[in-house]
Amino acid sequence: MPTQGVLRITTPDGQVKEYDVDFDSAIVGRADGNRIVIPHVTVSRRHAHLTFDDGKLMVEDFASATGTFIDGRQVQPGERLEIPPGSDVRFGEAHALYIAPEVVAPPPPPEPVVPVEAPPAATIAPPVASTAAPAPAAPPPEPVIEYSPPPTPPPARPAPPAPPPAAAQPPPRRPITHEQPAPSSASGAMAAQGEAQQRQFIGVNLASPPLAVLPGQSAAATVALQNRGNVVDEFAVSVADVPPDWVQIARPRVQLVPGARDEITIVFRPGEGANGAAGPHRFTVIVESREHGIDVRSIGQLTVSPVEKIEAVMRPLKGRGDYTIEVTNRGNTVVPLVIEGRDDENALEISLADQEPLQPGEVRTIKVDVEPRKKKKFGRESSTPFRVAVRSGQSSAPPIRLDGSNAYKPPLERWKAPVAGILLLMGISGGSYGVYNQCMRTTGVCAELLGRTKDNAVTPDRTATVAAVSPTTAGATTDAGTPEAPTAPPADPNCPSTRLQPGMEAVLINSGSPKTRVRSAPSRSADIYGEVGDGFKVTTIRCQKAEGEDLIFWEVALSEPVGGVTSGWIAEQDPTSKQFLLSPAP
Repeated sequence: MPTQGVLRITTPDGQVKEYDVDFDSAIVGRADGNRIVIPHVTVSRRHAHLTFDDGKLMVEDFASATGTFIDGRQVQPGERLEIPPGSDVRFGEAHALYIAPEVVAPPPPPEPVVPVEAPPAATIAPPVASTAAPAPAAPPPEPVIEYSPPPTPPPARPAPPAPPPAAAQPPPRRPITHEQPAPSSASGAMAAQGEAQQRQFIGVNLASPPLAVLPGQSAAATVALQNRGNVVDEFAVSVADVPPDWVQIARPRVQLVPGARDEITIVFRPGEGANGAAGPHRFTVIVESREHGIDVRSIGQLTVSPVEKIEAVMRPLKGRGDYTIEVTNRGNTVVPLVIEGRDDENALEISLADQEPLQPGEVRTIKVDVEPRKKKKFGRESSTPFRVAVRSGQSSAPPIRLDGSNAYKPPLERWKAPVAGILLLMGISGGSYGVYNQCMRTTGVCAELLGRTKDNAVTPDRTATVAAVSPTTAGATTDAGTPEAPTAPPADPNCPSTRLQPGMEAVLINSGSPKTRVRSAPSRSADIYGEVGDGFKVTTIRCQKAEGEDLIFWEVALSEPVGGVTSGWIAEQDPTSKQFLLSPAP
């Protein structure tokens, strides 16, 4: 039978397919043997029965599990209802739209024509279907009914005039008229009428890519076109609602003669990373008629498979507690981050910032704090290796391992040596001060070494030495009872100096700039306690020649503390000018 319209089926996943209503009876269902196949799980294998009777499309439900509905009203099993053009029919979750041919008004009812006797000059047309002449004795002829040809719809282009019918040609067929129900609103009626007019000239059947596609790979969709007009037409095919760089159309323009069909292949290649987000993407195929200036749109769906790809780097690899991890999502789906840190000795406390899901294309910096669980105050600097694992919370892929090393230096270790030195000097100074006071309180050897009398008076010669002095040497008397004059102590054979002797009071001279330096040992490379100038008084204790240098150093007792100490070493001569820096006190 001739086509009585189009039934457009749209499944929930966006697949669109059209069937010509050129049947008297058709089964709708999921099974392949049906006349109209809807491959969706919500459609039963034998879902409904369509029939075309008296110019109306009827539907009957086969007691399907999900039911059949017309504009929201359910068709009960065994009930036959009409599907008005433009109404929404639902088989399970699949929607169908019935688009009828352009409505043509019925011809006016025929009027009988009764022949009458006419004047001789008049001419009466013979009956259309009769060729024999009436007999003279025959009764009056029966009325002859003439049918006027029905009006035809205006064509898209002026058609050539039809040839005159032959005398014996039967009357033309009465056109079939589909009465369209009154729309609920004027806009709904206009929309249904516009879509029906478009479908009269363009037939479109879209098959979306059946499988999901990975970013950077290709998937193909097929568009079947049919020229339903009566003139040669050119159709332009385009795709909307997806990025243009995803789409490649094999033949964007197709020219078809009336009734011809053709297939166009559309290749989709989603971008990688954030440019090809995972999930379903609805797209629209637009087919535009050049001759009629109209277009038909079909909606399809492309599914992009998720791809997880993360990169991570840690800076620095060796540090002292503060680290950062830079994580980049180069995939096309959201990644829930899982970051874990540990060390083999369980000696470190590793703290990480909050870990929010990482969006496609996002680069995030995460702070990592590493501290020892037990912090020592003293000891050597130590280094503990640790590792950080970065992975996706929804993937079984192996994690990214980042190895680092954390160094720790006890905070008080650098003060250990100075504090010990200070304590040692304090002990030495305290002991020396005690010995000095004890010596001053006695009249024994210490007083004589320092050249002082019992009442701390300075001896006239000021040349006492540290050599052992017998009690009879200092203060010895002659047989007459008068004291003998003190004799100069012998020179120290271990001291090469000719100007000074141990136990003498001396003053600094020729200091200049810089001033004379007080050192911790008899060497020019020894530590410097401080500097003193001319007139500063000291008491010589012992002398020593510097190792590897032609220079004599004196260990002296300072009259005032210098750099926190009360004794130190001073060079007897300036190493450059050879001037004496120490001189016996006057």
